[in-house]
Amino acid sequence: MVFGKSKDKGVSRKEHLAFKSASILQVRVLTAFLFVVFSCCSLPVFAGERLKVVASIFPVAEMARAVGGDRVDVRQLIPPGSDPHSWEPKISDMVWLEKKADLIILIGAGLEPWAEEVVGQVKDVRSKMLELAKVSDDLLKADKDQQKGHGHGHDDHASGHNDPHIWLDFKWDMAATLRIARAMTALDPGGASFYEKNAQNYIEALKKLDISYQKALSSCPRKTFVVAGHAAFGYLARAYGLRQVALYGLSPDASPGPRKMAEVTELVEKEGAAKAVFFDDTVTGSLAKTLSRETGARTFVMTPGESLKRSDISKGTTFIGLMYRNLDALSDGLGCKTPSRGPAE
Repeated sequence: MVFGKSKDKGVSRKEHLAFKSASILQVRVLTAFLFVVFSCCSLPVFAGERLKVVASIFPVAEMARAVGGDRVDVRQLIPPGSDPHSWEPKISDMVWLEKKADLIILIGAGLEPWAEEVVGQVKDVRSKMLELAKVSDDLLKADKDQQKGHGHGHDDHASGHNDPHIWLDFKWDMAATLRIARAMTALDPGGASFYEKNAQNYIEALKKLDISYQKALSSCPRKTFVVAGHAAFGYLARAYGLRQVALYGLSPDASPGPRKMAEVTELVEKEGAAKAVFFDDTVTGSLAKTLSRETGARTFVMTPGESLKRSDISKGTTFIGLMYRNLDALSDGLGCKTPSRGPAE
């Protein structure tokens, strides 16, 4: 290029410098724009890294995944088919909790008795723990008071023990979801709006579930349901005006005595043509089969959802999907007039 005045299409040095300055300015403006755009995206605080979250049971893991999305890696600590009441962590689990986990989410309220052992053996692990039951002290207190009283909604719980199956109260799940979002935000402030939006989306799904339960179960002619297993459904029963009668208390490892079996058998027989017995197929169906054989009752699967069966894992079954299944079973077994109309899984 020739600088200086010319009769052809060349430009002066002054014009060239002006053009160069304008180009640099455009590059800087474009760079600033791209920085703003990418800084608004949902990237972790450290590029390529995600929060490492450990959840004790399946419902908690689902909440954490729903809230955390692609900013977190969630590991369910208690494997499929295991009982959270009796499961114990291996040494490899202890190491993972100490060295890798950023956040450990538990139910609390005695559901995970092994947690205190972990606190005693793993350095600084308590500071990583979020016990969701602490969001619901009043609800737990009401549950304990109810056990000491007439027991409607909770039948034959272990005396003096809180019922830890609190995730079966869907309004409590909504509050727990917000607690999880706040805990993730504290560790990853850049994702605050991302976590809040995801939490609200999951809460909306829980609200729809709650409304479905209200509509379907309000039309049932019978309000008592018999559980051929442990008394896991007290919160659900109380939330929707039902009464749970279980063969034994809170521990899945217990077993009913002859007197209790006779009492429940008599109760089922009084239901006449609409006999129904509910059981958790992740534990055992033998007691339900016994009651069915002796009374002619129909049997229905209803699970608390602590853990998935492997067949459900392969299908991608969700906690909310499981709860709609429970509603279908209750609606059928209790003769409800309004269908549950849960979403297809």
